[in-house]
Amino acid sequence: MPYQLWKSDLGVHVGHKPSTMSAENGCGTIQLVTQVFVGLRRVFGSHFTCLMLALAARKMLSRRGISAILVLAVRPKRESRFANGMDAHAWVTVGNTTVVGGEEMAGFIPVGYYQIIDEKSTNSTRTNS
Repeated sequence: MPYQLWKSDLGVHVGHKPSTMSAENGCGTIQLVTQVFVGLRRVFGSHFTCLMLALAARKMLSRRGISAILVLAVRPKRESRFANGMDAHAWVTVGNTTVVGGEEMAGFIPVGYYQIIDEKSTNSTRTNS
């Protein structure tokens, strides 16, 4: 899918790994969202990309007032499984908790951190710049 169609869904680029507050405020909701996406992966396999799942999970959390970070990452050439030498992965975190995509993030180097900034998500857990 062309970048122009989904770039607005990324949110605000925060430039570096933000230090976030604890995920304790929305712990039950975060666990529920994680379980939903584990179930989706089990039922649909790799039909959905990690980016699709990460965007959906972060949106679900944001709608419930939980500020989450979307992480975009790459894996170095020497570890890549593709001829072009680059793998990419996306995952979502709340505080130190990885909500979606954590099972495959080993070996990936984060290159971008994105957050949805709106009234609802800033009420619960905030990032400190």
